[in-house]
Amino acid sequence: MNSKKTFHLHTHYYSVELVGLITPVVVGISAYLFPDNLQWIVVGYPQQLMTVILLTYGLVVALLLILHEITDRNIYFNINRYLFVLLFIMVIVMTGGVNSSFSFLLIFPFIASIVYLDQKLTRNIGIFVVILYAAIIFLQPWSAIDPNLISKHLAQTALIGSIAFLMYRIVVETLHQKIEKEETDRRLEEIVHIDHLKSDFLSVAQHRLRTPLAGVRWALETLNQESSLAKPDQEIVGQSLERVKDSIEIVDGMLETAEGADDKSVSLKYKPTDLTAMIRRIADELDFIKKRNNTGIRLDMPAALVMEADEDKLYAALCNIIDNACRYTKNGLVNVSLTAYGEKALLKITDNGIGIVKSDMPHIFDRLHRGSNAIQMDPDESGVGLYVSKKVIELHGGTINIESNLEKGTKVLVELPLKRFNNIS
Repeated sequence: MNSKKTFHLHTHYYSVELVGLITPVVVGISAYLFPDNLQWIVVGYPQQLMTVILLTYGLVVALLLILHEITDRNIYFNINRYLFVLLFIMVIVMTGGVNSSFSFLLIFPFIASIVYLDQKLTRNIGIFVVILYAAIIFLQPWSAIDPNLISKHLAQTALIGSIAFLMYRIVVETLHQKIEKEETDRRLEEIVHIDHLKSDFLSVAQHRLRTPLAGVRWALETLNQESSLAKPDQEIVGQSLERVKDSIEIVDGMLETAEGADDKSVSLKYKPTDLTAMIRRIADELDFIKKRNNTGIRLDMPAALVMEADEDKLYAALCNIIDNACRYTKNGLVNVSLTAYGEKALLKITDNGIGIVKSDMPHIFDRLHRGSNAIQMDPDESGVGLYVSKKVIELHGGTINIESNLEKGTKVLVELPLKRFNNIS
């Protein structure tokens, strides 16, 4: 809620409360200063009594208002509403009871309840008003109570009860519509947000992955057609070309996944996948980074750990994570452990590298975000790796969490279900 709207609500609240506080005080003081002109206010009661009641009411309401502001507890607000009803009942009793011309005042507690949209208070105030109004007939002189007066009072009580029920239903329906509107707005915001995420992901994947990979593929294909290359060199180029083609296929598959992610109707290509073999393959393929940074990898894994997964997409996600650990650790060690507990696999990657700046931690999974110290160490990366990895892991029903201390290293915890994850809601 913006500040302007909040200001208007507070202004409205204080206006209603101050009017309810000042009006009885003004009437009470007027009755005291001009008793001859306001004799019509009371019938059969000392006029001073009405003045005392109105002034006392004003003081009590002022005290309750102050307590409500200081403590922010609704009990003082609720007491105020009941005193509001008691004041009007007293006015009705002192101006003729059943025959009072001020019975219409009882509409105001109902109106106040509607203004504040408090369903429970509206119901209780309605019951309270009807019971008190029905009981005022017993304050009439017994000699004045006859069948005509009883039938009149019953009709008036029934009318007030009907108004109370109508006001209660108005509050209930208003709150129901308000909740439905808020829920609709919330869902619309979620849909828009998801649609933006989908567009962002597609844009990131298209521009940060497919475009450079296509360029590398074109260069390798051109180089592969050179007849002057020695046979060992041709083999290396051929292997590199196949690796780039595989990478493009992975990206295409990830794009297809992203296109269906908003309605959670993604159909991943599940198959039995050995996580142990996958991680060993990743470690082997990162040899060039390990040699460049003089970084070792220590693996602590079972002989085999099989889960249901989309192997290509999960490989890309885990490769990003382990690649980061090796890339930002120089002259150090990366520990990779894999264990199974229950129906989950726990992958833990720890390093003693540069770590993550504290201010960057809330944004590590944001698209295109890179830590300030990471940019200094390796300025050519895109910042899309963790963004994509988190998405793929969550599509598999897993979670990823990162802890890090600057210049001390980083720990990444990935949990994955061993059985196929049903991501269709």
